[in-house]
Amino acid sequence: TAEHWQWGTLATPPSKETLDRLTSPQVTRQAEAARVVLKGDVPIGVDKRSVDTWCEPHLFNMDKSTGSPPDVFDANGQNWGFPTYNWDEMAADNFSWWQRRLRHMAQYFHAYRIDHVLGFFRIWEIPGDCVT
Repeated sequence: TAEHWQWGTLATPPSKETLDRLTSPQVTRQAEAARVVLKGDVPIGVDKRSVDTWCEPHLFNMDKSTGSPPDVFDANGQNWGFPTYNWDEMAADNFSWWQRRLRHMAQYFHAYRIDHVLGFFRIWEIPGDCVT
């Protein structure tokens, strides 16, 4: 399940040393020295319980969720559980949240792909308490 809060004992978190080694910008420098290009993945959505929504809730429509409409794959549609973005609030500060997010990723990757980039242009928004 993608619902990380349900993982319990099934998930063994990596040690601090492993995390430091894997997330260090030093890894990026080593890749550069070996002429290796690193490509990262940036998800379009953020979890409702993420540090982003906790620190800057005004940038998100916390009472809404992203999802997909009913289709041949799921007659009920889907609720993915991610809040939608409050684009007016983001625009008010020149999208600084996105700028910080991508600048941070640039410490680790030479290129990145925004997963579900179509979400910038259209996204299915549903009430946050919908169950599908």
